Amino acid sequence: MIDFSADWCIPCRELDHKTFTNEAVMEYAESFVRLKMDLTTIDSEKRRIKRDFGVRGVPTIIFLDTSGEEKAGARVTGFMEPDRFLERMKGVYKEE
Repeated sequence: MIDFSADWCIPCRELDHKTFTNEAVMEYAESFVRLKMDLTTIDSEKRRIKRDFGVRGVPTIIFLDTSGEEKAGARVTGFMEPDRFLERMKGVYKEE
């Protein structure tokens, strides 16, 4: 799971303070490798990564499979309430 965010982004802060701190979301997120790409300032490497992943704005959260391919239909753009985000994560990764 890669979270593309920026300090100046209000919906990013809402995700950080409301969604990512939710106990159920935090517990289920343990099943994922979690990365955060800070796009507060952009350099050439970050610009390339944004382009490679097709990120147009923040917040954008993408889910990758074990081969590094994005899971179709799982991308999150904008703020998402904890319960909806948890359901999205469960759709991406179903625990055995």
